[in-house]
Amino acid sequence: MENILKGTSILIGRDSSNSKLLITVAKEGQPTKGGFVGEEKVPGSVSRCKPKEKVAHCKIDIDVSGRMYISNLKDTNRTFVDDIQIDTKKITPESKISLGCEHYNLDLNAVLSAAAKVLRIGEKDTPLSIAHLEPIWNEYQETLDNIKKVQQKRKKVCSFSRILSPLAIVLSIFLTSNGYGDWAKWAYLLTGISILITIYVEFLWKDSSDDNKKDAYAKLVDRYICPNPDCRHVMGPKDYQILKQDKKCPYCQHAITADK
Repeated sequence: MENILKGTSILIGRDSSNSKLLITVAKEGQPTKGGFVGEEKVPGSVSRCKPKEKVAHCKIDIDVSGRMYISNLKDTNRTFVDDIQIDTKKITPESKISLGCEHYNLDLNAVLSAAAKVLRIGEKDTPLSIAHLEPIWNEYQETLDNIKKVQQKRKKVCSFSRILSPLAIVLSIFLTSNGYGDWAKWAYLLTGISILITIYVEFLWKDSSDDNKKDAYAKLVDRYICPNPDCRHVMGPKDYQILKQDKKCPYCQHAITADK
């Protein structure tokens, strides 16, 4: 028994247009789209299923605990469970069910499978909100922007130190050779400082941007996920604005909306 079927009612009968077995599933009192079970034609003694009128040959009710009950819906109908005619009876997936005076065999497992499929299709048409994902995506983008700023700052300092060191050395040599000893000592100090900056930038200032990006994405993976409980796939690195435009999960194809 699939959880999606709990709390549902399944109307079962013959389709008036092609005589195939037609089911219609209702959950919480709201009818959903119906579906056919199998390809064979159903005998005329099986009453027609009219979803809009909520009329059918029989009905299977499944409670929230998964217990199933089948009910005959008309006095003129014939519904059998284990070859015994019934009005209402508790059934299991192993029960033998037949309909009409011809004892048309009802494949219960096929009916339940078709009903679950009908519900899933119906649920996909009902959009799930992804509004809660917007601040998660914005936080991720802000983290990437901050990492980029740190990288740019490091790049500028690297460029500055690479230019300053040779200039300071050339300046100190020039001042010394031209008799500007007092000025030369400041140039030597500048040379030392520029060398220390170069050593720090090249060897001590660790570039942790890759690790920070991995950490940011790992955090995104934990939170930026499809709201469909049957999917729960990571939506990243797809941009939130693109998700809004697509209006469906790229993995389970369930409808989504940015509305709360």
